[in-house]
Amino acid sequence: MNSTELIRGNVKVIHGCNDGTFALEGAKVGTVRSSLVDAFNIPKDAIAFVNGEQIDMGYTLATADTLEFCKQSGSKGIRRMFTKAEIRREYTGYPADVMDELFANLAHDDVNGDGQPIWHEVVVDEWLDERYSRKRADDGRDKVIPPFGVRIAGHIVDELTSTEWKILSSVLSRATSDRPGVSFDEVIEDVWGHNTDWKDDALKQHIKRINRKFLDQGSCASVHGENRFVSISK
Repeated sequence: MNSTELIRGNVKVIHGCNDGTFALEGAKVGTVRSSLVDAFNIPKDAIAFVNGEQIDMGYTLATADTLEFCKQSGSKGIRRMFTKAEIRREYTGYPADVMDELFANLAHDDVNGDGQPIWHEVVVDEWLDERYSRKRADDGRDKVIPPFGVRIAGHIVDELTSTEWKILSSVLSRATSDRPGVSFDEVIEDVWGHNTDWKDDALKQHIKRINRKFLDQGSCASVHGENRFVSISK
């Protein structure tokens, strides 16, 4: 099996900002790793998790499994996940009723070793963005309509969440003709107010969402997040 032979299916594979859903039911994790080592840039020391639990390379995948490869050394590239208590500590300042609504309405992604729910940090960011970007109730609807938009290369792209808008604002405000891009550290500081290595993956995930919205709305622009440097091309 190689990467060109993989077809769409029900097993999700993740490494850092790379992800895809393939027909891998019955395949061994080690075989999948070998097939995607180049396409997904999986390091030699990667360890594997299926549905949040660490497994060995001989594990056989089943329908609807989520397989995630993570670097064994360091924290970069590992998707940050929180328990409920950690979410409350990390997102301090949000009203208690908002956090209760988050836990009641946002399904957890899977469970960790002790059976406690965990949430992907990027998913929590996205939900809170939308929660605070709701259109004011002019007609009683509860539809989430983020109000942020940006004009790039003469094309308006809207429906951006506040985090996505902050990322673009950081790059556009800091970039100059001599230095068209901005470092990850600068963007993370602008958006989250502090800088930690595990925010790298959060930034990459948000960049993927921005580019998807650009593509869906017909924009010729794209955002690049490579080598810890963010830039926009038109």
